[in-house]
Amino acid sequence: MAVMRKAHCLVGAGLPATLLGALLLAAAPLAAAAPPADGELLSREPCATFPPDYAVYRSRALQQWQSDAAAATKAGLTLRPAADLDTALWSPEDYATRTAYAGFACERLTYGSGGLRVVAFLWRPADVAGQRLPLIVFNRGGLGETYKLRPNTSFGFYSFVSAGFAVLGTQYRGNDGSEGKESPGAGDIDDVLNLFPLAQGLGFLDLDRTYMLGFSRGGYVALRALHRGAKVRAAAVMGAPRSLATSAPAAPAVTAGVPVPLLVLHGGADGLVPPTEALEIARLQWAAGQPVETVLYARDGHGLAFNGRESQARIIDWFRRH
Repeated sequence: MAVMRKAHCLVGAGLPATLLGALLLAAAPLAAAAPPADGELLSREPCATFPPDYAVYRSRALQQWQSDAAAATKAGLTLRPAADLDTALWSPEDYATRTAYAGFACERLTYGSGGLRVVAFLWRPADVAGQRLPLIVFNRGGLGETYKLRPNTSFGFYSFVSAGFAVLGTQYRGNDGSEGKESPGAGDIDDVLNLFPLAQGLGFLDLDRTYMLGFSRGGYVALRALHRGAKVRAAAVMGAPRSLATSAPAAPAVTAGVPVPLLVLHGGADGLVPPTEALEIARLQWAAGQPVETVLYARDGHGLAFNGRESQARIIDWFRRH
């Protein structure tokens, strides 16, 4: 009681207003910042650039071939020989054009998703004034930082941007400085769905002409996002599994077709995701009465390294047709 009376006397004695205010502020809990709204644009900056190196490009392609060949052999499949990469890779001249990225731009965005700050990338023409561009929502594959999006992913999606599309992709929560933890088959789908209000707010994207492309894990995410109502005109998946049984056993498997035309591309010697997955995804589309086109590339691996030009051209044509 003595302590309480002493405190009462101090206030009653008339402390200076500035000192009293400081004491009250120090005692009050700090107000927590409001979580961002889903799809809210929080930051936007140009992508970092990296000096092109054709020798590094070829070296990485060979390393990927070695990994794909080992996976194919383990699965009892046969990949095309490494010598065939000579004609499959881009020429030095094409490489120089793509890495120059003249007339195009890459941006690193931060947006709100489930109360978290999540990183995304946007590839687009440099000048978008007065335009309403068709959009491809790209869902990346892999888990963790190793497989994260980079400014030069698919040469900044050069083939797609030069064909008139903008490309928008999320890193998924827990990656590349994004808040939260990696959440395969759950939070990652939310992060994709929240790209749509983000795209709407950018102003130059035509959401009535939106498409979705998913690679590997991203193909699974695409199928699940479409089941959850992602509004696109058509979709394409590459090397897509129907489940994430090894990385996220609790995530639901894909057991039904999606309500949009679907292009299914897969390597016939894919040792990571069996080619039978592509056939089952196509069967689910047929059962649902939905348009589907399926291509199995003989003796090609998970990333379709031997059919990069053809597969990209096919995806662009599929989207243009729809």
